[in-house]
Amino acid sequence: MQESLTGREQEVLNMLLDGAVPKEIAFSLNISYDTVLTHQKSLYRKLEVHSINELIGKYPPDNFVVKHSSNKNAE
Repeated sequence: MQESLTGREQEVLNMLLDGAVPKEIAFSLNISYDTVLTHQKSLYRKLEVHSINELIGKYPPDNFVVKHSSNKNAE
C-alpha cells in the first residue's frame, strides 16, 4: 500500500511537476533548500521513483491525484 503524502510533500510535488527546481521551491515556500531535498527524497520513496524524469513519466502532471495525510503528527 502506498503511503499518503503530507500537505507539504503535496505542495513540493505539485511544484516539481510544474517544472520548478528545488531552489525555486525553497524560495516560494520559505523553507530551506535542504528541507526541499528532504521532501523530494521522501516523495521519491513513497511514490517508488528514483528521479524527476521517472516521477513525471509515472505521474504526468495532468493526471496526478494524490491523497495527503490530515494528521500533522504523521509528518
